Amino acid sequence: KLVGLLLLSLLLNACAIGTTDSVPSEKKKRAKSFTDVGIAHFKNRDNVSARNWLQKALSYDDSYARAYSVLATVFQSEKEYKLAEQYFKKSIALEPKTAMFRNNYGAFLFARERFPEACVELEKATQDPFYNQRARALDNLGRCYAQIKQNAKAGEAFQRSVNLGGRSSFALLNLSKSLLEAGETFKSNAKYHEFLDLVTINQ
Repeated sequence: KLVGLLLLSLLLNACAIGTTDSVPSEKKKRAKSFTDVGIAHFKNRDNVSARNWLQKALSYDDSYARAYSVLATVFQSEKEYKLAEQYFKKSIALEPKTAMFRNNYGAFLFARERFPEACVELEKATQDPFYNQRARALDNLGRCYAQIKQNAKAGEAFQRSVNLGGRSSFALLNLSKSLLEAGETFKSNAKYHEFLDLVTINQ
């Protein structure tokens, strides 16, 4: 069961259905509404309708970055990787400081096993202290650094994720391992028991 859980945990968490709007204009309100409808269709695995609604959203506001990010996720699910990357980059070009878009693109790059590039994007995603998925982004970053054998950076990212309330079994297990390697046996044991408790809850 532990092996299966760890294999599943290698899949990074994207947040394509989030929102970054503050006080939207009228055209942005329409773009947001159409994007929300597109997301609903995507969740129901109706990609054709999802794409149509997302295109409608962009016809009202072709600068609405969230629609591009969701559209990229739709293409990614269809294994249209070139198109997916094109739209991920479009969302970032429009809103380079939006952590959600950096995290989504980083998760895409990770899935494509482009780990060094993924780590760059995920690092940027964690820099916004007000990003409401920051703990998850830090967990993603730790997994990415682990893939390229930067264990110290991975351990730091996992620790920051846990500090922010992240309850990732992957983060807890790897943090326990890092502490053990550093000679912090007591702290390592505590994190390992947190990991076991979380696994038991999720069984």
